Amino acid sequence: MQLCMIAGDGIGGEVMTAAQRLLATLAPELEIVEAPAGWGTFQDMGVSLPTGTLALARQSDAVLFGAAGSPSYPVEGYRSPIVALRRELDTYANIRPTRSLPREKRSVDLVVVRENTEDLYAGRERLRTTATRLLPNG
Repeated sequence: MQLCMIAGDGIGGEVMTAAQRLLATLAPELEIVEAPAGWGTFQDMGVSLPTGTLALARQSDAVLFGAAGSPSYPVEGYRSPIVALRRELDTYANIRPTRSLPREKRSVDLVVVRENTEDLYAGRERLRTTATRLLPNG
């Protein structure tokens, strides 16, 4: 089995280093291949999700993505690599199962499914270019 590991930005590198050690212990037969993506990749290469990373993700059995940084201001040409990856691989759902701990008095067994390629994730934010002015009656 091949895992495409994308550290991304910021804490992603630290998290992936720990994940890689853990996976090497739990699944030594797992082939881990690393690939770049994120804000740092955009600054270095001009794209946040290189075609080589996308190709590697497509040929792998699974993808583990650490963290994606983004600028706090609009940058021409920058798009979120995680959103692009989700769209390209058609992995639109974020599934979060939740269960109560055995010692809890009330039992919870819940699965939250959150759509991850539309709404705010779509990157279609815009400012209204014309102001609406409310005039008082009379």
